[in-house]
Amino acid sequence: LEHVRGMFAFVLVEIQRNSLVKIIMSRDPFGIKPLCYAISQGNVIISSEISAFPEDVLSLTVSDVLPSRSIELLLVAGEWILREQSYFDPIISSSICGEYSDNDICSTIQKALIDAVRIRMPATKVNMGVLLSCGLD
Repeated sequence: LEHVRGMFAFVLVEIQRNSLVKIIMSRDPFGIKPLCYAISQGNVIISSEISAFPEDVLSLTVSDVLPSRSIELLLVAGEWILREQSYFDPIISSSICGEYSDNDICSTIQKALIDAVRIRMPATKVNMGVLLSCGLD
């Protein structure tokens, strides 16, 4: 998942011999797209909105898939076993930053921003304008 870019929430379901055996749920690193789930009477209910859950399920625990997390549900002997893992850690330790000059850090950020804009630009040769605002105007 560390290679997936953008905002997303997805669910993968694995079925073997006409039986559900595994569910993988994942959410984008910053949590832009919502994803929640509940396990009720052996059933897994998944939605992007809490309002989609039936009333009887809402009385149970409805959990969010946290940003930058993947949850794997395995069906073992009729019981769901949950494994959660993180695939993205945005925290950069100051000891790592101390190894690089300010110019190196600025250059790395500039390259990352240019790459982020490049992959989101349409492939057409059309003039574009950009308005940047910090929200103080």
